[in-house]
Amino acid sequence: MESTALTLGVLIVESLPGLILIWNRHLCAAARGRRTAPALETWDIGAYDIALLLWMVVMGGYILQVLLVTVLSSTSLAVVTRDVVAGVGFQFGMLGAVLGFARLSERGRGYSMPKRGFVREGLETFLKVLPAIFLTGIVWSFLAARMGVNLNQQELVALFRKSNSPFLLGTLVTMAVVIAPITEELVFRAGLFRYLRRQPPLSVIFVAVIGCATAFLCFDGLLKISRHATRAGAVEGVWGLAVALGAFLLWLSPTVKRFIARPTPRWLAVLLPAVVFAALHANLASFPQLVVLGIIFSLAYERTGNIAVPMLAHALFNLNTIVLLFAGINS
Repeated sequence: MESTALTLGVLIVESLPGLILIWNRHLCAAARGRRTAPALETWDIGAYDIALLLWMVVMGGYILQVLLVTVLSSTSLAVVTRDVVAGVGFQFGMLGAVLGFARLSERGRGYSMPKRGFVREGLETFLKVLPAIFLTGIVWSFLAARMGVNLNQQELVALFRKSNSPFLLGTLVTMAVVIAPITEELVFRAGLFRYLRRQPPLSVIFVAVIGCATAFLCFDGLLKISRHATRAGAVEGVWGLAVALGAFLLWLSPTVKRFIARPTPRWLAVLLPAVVFAALHANLASFPQLVVLGIIFSLAYERTGNIAVPMLAHALFNLNTIVLLFAGINS
């Protein structure tokens, strides 16, 4: 009981500056009267270019991670160390893909990179995130308890708890506070959100979602077959083909054609990158909070036009989580 009271007390105190900022910057009459147009410029990029970027990001992270896991599998390193190195490899692979796209692709030359003058906005964005995350966490914990859903801690949090090596701990902190914020903001905010903000046809999202679902089901089915789980793999592969066929039939429907020809609405352009960002963390306990985090970061990026703002806010949020973790506060 004392631990719960301490946790609530710390989180409430942390949330107060953010609540004051939200009121002064966005909700009070004076703030509503001084609203200005977003500083973020439109990015002249097409569906092929964003598909190429996302493919490079996924493959870059996956290939480097697999290479590191393969090399380390023959060593005597502890499993937790291998997991950490694999995670770092995935982040560096994604970052390398983004930088490669920005340097080598013609459209990529307009990629949003950090600019000066971000410290104040980044700090304010971080403070505004805290009460939003706190309230979302309370509501989500209540709903999960009512539905009987068990919320397990995120894998990275478990790695922090299990790490007993200064080198390993330093690597984890560097990944969470430096590498991940830079990589993830470049991918999800400067990449996916900035593209969707152009309001491309909904057909682009339709094809992407169906394609990813089909590829995942078929690929996972092949993996299960290769591991001698033949029946389970075959069933999953059939599901993948069924999804693809169903999507093709939907595509032929005049009603669906008219719907997906519409431009992407703004709310979806803001929400979708946040949902993908949260889903890739693969943790139900933190999913709604990460969606809210992604939405706030996108809005901060759009308002300031500087990707360094959500990068700094992201880094401070992760650092705050680590400090609370080691202080024994279950945030």
